[in-house]
Amino acid sequence: MLGALLIVAVALVTLVPVAYVLVSSFNTAQPYQPFTFGLDGWIDVIASTKTWGSVLATLILALRVPIAIAVAFV
Repeated sequence: MLGALLIVAVALVTLVPVAYVLVSSFNTAQPYQPFTFGLDGWIDVIASTKTWGSVLATLILALRVPIAIAVAFV
């Protein structure tokens, strides 16, 4: 029982902030103004070359791990 309660507590502490950030990412209003739905922020991020450079760097770093493990065992 205590284990299930702990799992629920950790899930809430983890998922509530993630959900808040996800919902807030669609807000295009200025601070302290009512929520305004929009995709302007997402469009700016997807159109940015810095974003795609970061994605590429992340993929390269992520691919290094399985390659390093395979080399370590050969």
